[in-house]
Amino acid sequence: MVDISGIVEVSEEYADCELDFIYDYKRVIFKNAVKTGRYITLNSETPIVKGTYVYAVMTKETAARVSEAACENEGGGYYRVSGLRSCRDGIDGLYHTAPGDIIKIDKIIDAAGVEYHIKEFRTDLFLLGDPVMPETTEPRENDDPSPAPPTEITEPLTAYGVEYIPPFIFALLNQNLSKQDTETMIQNQGDAVVTFPYNCDVAESDVLTVLSGAVIEKDVVKRVSGTDDTLAAFFVQDVISCIGADREYKQGIDFILTGTNRIRWACEDAPEPHENYSVSYKVNPTYVVIKEIPQLRTSENQRLPKKVVVKWYTSYSEKKGVNLQ
Repeated sequence: MVDISGIVEVSEEYADCELDFIYDYKRVIFKNAVKTGRYITLNSETPIVKGTYVYAVMTKETAARVSEAACENEGGGYYRVSGLRSCRDGIDGLYHTAPGDIIKIDKIIDAAGVEYHIKEFRTDLFLLGDPVMPETTEPRENDDPSPAPPTEITEPLTAYGVEYIPPFIFALLNQNLSKQDTETMIQNQGDAVVTFPYNCDVAESDVLTVLSGAVIEKDVVKRVSGTDDTLAAFFVQDVISCIGADREYKQGIDFILTGTNRIRWACEDAPEPHENYSVSYKVNPTYVVIKEIPQLRTSENQRLPKKVVVKWYTSYSEKKGVNLQ
């Protein structure tokens, strides 16, 4: 809303956003508008009536950056970058924190100054690779021109130049819903309703994975050729047990959980190709958006949180014939 001086004040969350353009209800763009922090000066060539509503289109940088952070050993070659989780917050009575998603890390260095490669990222975790070998032309005593790698990692590890996407907090509810939301969920054969900030965009067929909760599932997996086997779940949080024909395999020793749902074997006596083994694991529940719930603004023109109806991913896949793999 424009004040008497032709200045618009935006919310604190948009203070760092860049202004793309701003226009009024007649679709007239204010070409000379300038944004400074929370304030947009229209610099209009024609007088502006106080109280006029205008529409500002802004761009917000989603990724955040941390110059330096300590790393915690989580086992199996995975390390967690500290400080990338959301602050503890309450939404609809739920109190939890959520991890951010790492996009990039410039370098990983241990306490002895040795730099390491990174194999992959998984939320706020990374899988540590081999040491970065320094370039050298001087051969060692055994005539091997390559430098000898360090025998073991000297902890703690430090991550430098970490880019990540902070978590956006959504609330998943299937109880204590309003009468209208309950009716909409039932009419669309949904399993729950998701509430999320109005500045997020979620549409039909989008896939949402709950990272703050898990359910336990059991499955029989047939070993394939290669190092990795894929579990049927969409996003696996942790493997509880893995039992083969001859023995039980231990996570972090015989295999690691990598990606979103893959078992990567590291032992020599892994199950043979086409051999079955039993796995129990924690699954992050995954849902598919099947219906958007229209939300009106309040009488004070405040934007209400958006809502969508979602369906359990497995049920949706079975109904729609989606290939889980």
